[in-house]
This record gives sequence, C-alpha cells and structure tokens, in this order.
Amino acid sequence: MNQADRQGADQPVSITEALAERLADAMFALSTPSRVLILGSLRDGPHSVGELTDALGMEQSAVSHQLRVLREHRLVRAEKVGRRRLYALYDEHVRSLLDAGLHHVVRESHLSKAKAKRRSAAAEAAAQGMS
Repeated sequence: MNQADRQGADQPVSITEALAERLADAMFALSTPSRVLILGSLRDGPHSVGELTDALGMEQSAVSHQLRVLREHRLVRAEKVGRRRLYALYDEHVRSLLDAGLHHVVRESHLSKAKAKRRSAAAEAAAQGMS
C-alpha cells in the first residue's frame, strides 16, 4: 500500500523528496506541446500511431518518440490489438491531471482577458475625463 492509499483520498499527501522527483518527472513529460496534443487526442479513446499522426499532422517518427516518452512516464499505455498497437491514457488520473491543467490555463486566460478589459476601460475613461 502506498502513502496516498494509507492517508486516504481526502487527506493531502506529504511531499517527500522521492515523490517530488517523481512528480517533477511527470510534469517534465507534460512540458512539450506535442505530448500534450497527443494526450488530448487520447482523451477521446485509444488510437494507433497512424491515427495520431493523421489527427495531429505530425511525422510518424515524432509521434512514436513522444509516445515512448509518455509511456516511460506512465502517462500512456500501449495495448496490442491484432497486428496494431493502440495507445491510451494510462489511467483516469492522467485524464484528471490533464483536465486540471487545462482548467487552470483556461481560467487564467479568462482572468487575464478580464483584467486587460478593465484596464482598457479605465484608461479610456481617464482619457475622456482629460478632454
């Protein structure tokens, strides 16, 4: 049983040096847009390298390389179906991680736009007050 299981789902996990290193490795795997695009495609379900290549407009060798990195970091798993190898998100935790990251980025983008709009309106009001 791992530390997270012992502490329960509702209690935060203490971040040890070993866990910090493993988390940093997982975040490293998410640090390349092409890998995030691949994960995004796999949110819809399993895909072959060829399907990912077509969907993303990337070279087959690049997709294969990025899948290898994602597999090494346990973000993606491969399953042989007949003669094809299908790639899927490793588990629901990966989906949650991706969704949480997207939520954060989209939320921050909306907040930044709202802040810029308020600054623009304030500047416009100030300019009108000066004329």
